[in-house]
Amino acid sequence: YIKVAVSYSQVGYQYKVKASFSAENVVNGVSEVEPNYSSGDAKLMNADTYYIGEKNSSGDYEDWFKITTTNNTMTVSLTHLTQNAGGSDFTVYIYYPSSGGGAGGIAGYFDANDGVNNSKTIAVTSGQTYYIKVAVSYSQVGYQYKVKVSFS
Repeated sequence: YIKVAVSYSQVGYQYKVKASFSAENVVNGVSEVEPNYSSGDAKLMNADTYYIGEKNSSGDYEDWFKITTTNNTMTVSLTHLTQNAGGSDFTVYIYYPSSGGGAGGIAGYFDANDGVNNSKTIAVTSGQTYYIKVAVSYSQVGYQYKVKVSFS
């Protein structure tokens, strides 16, 4: 909704309100597929493609993805499909590759809470496979997100 409030002392002023929405707000992308509860089950991502996920059961607290880097700077973005929703809380973790395969240590993380979108840009090694974990609040069910990785 949009609310316009004026001061009690202002009379006779006119205004216009225009709302527009970009393609970012359109639900499009690839749905994440269960199971992907661990780095061993991580789903392969393509750069610049949205992957849609959600907590869809009481035991589904995280979704794992992996991507092979194509440049030395990686940006991970999370977009809420329910904008500004008080219970829509996610934490996104970015993991270095492990020398034995799978996820290594945490390279970075960010929160995207209360339906507010967020992103994180980190330096990476080109040609390596990094892991992305989207963790949800324990009490949250039904809020969806879109996650995307891009390189520059």
